[in-house]
Amino acid sequence: MLRTAVAPGDAGPREELRRSDVLVQALNRGALHLCDAVAAAERGDDPAPDLAAADDLLAHRPFFRHLLRCFLLEHTVLGDPVPVLHEVLAWAAGTEEVRLAEWCRERLRGLGAPVPRPQRDVVDVPPVLRARGVTGREMEVLRLVGAGLGNPEIAARLHLSRRTVETHVANLLAKTGAASRVELRSRLPR
Repeated sequence: MLRTAVAPGDAGPREELRRSDVLVQALNRGALHLCDAVAAAERGDDPAPDLAAADDLLAHRPFFRHLLRCFLLEHTVLGDPVPVLHEVLAWAAGTEEVRLAEWCRERLRGLGAPVPRPQRDVVDVPPVLRARGVTGREMEVLRLVGAGLGNPEIAARLHLSRRTVETHVANLLAKTGAASRVELRSRLPR
């Protein structure tokens, strides 16, 4: 996989892997699909089928799924690396994978992207929202928006300024892709 990441146009490493008996392991087959996805993207082909196959094979091995995807962040095959890093951090928050989480935070800082700080969160953020970069404080605001409160009421309830609440709401709209407060309410997990 590392040889493919360095030289995606060289089919030799992937062919060597295909001839090997290590493909009896789902982990190795998943890694091969990720390599094939990188090569497909390099050729201008659609990498989605190989990415989906890798996800299926690695579904029960989340650490390796996330680690292998991190190896590919330098390539365009996964798209923007920021959401990928947020997804890895969301998963790592419920584990003891401190080194992987710190590596992701360092990469986010290097990209100039916001770095979630879960130790400051007083509220659990569902993984789907954590993967989008929603913080604990934003989750508090989202729940109050979902309850129908306006910015002044949210500010009073959370002891924040109105401007801070406006910023949190704007961040939530951007992170969730919602177009309005009404649509934002639909993003609340049931």
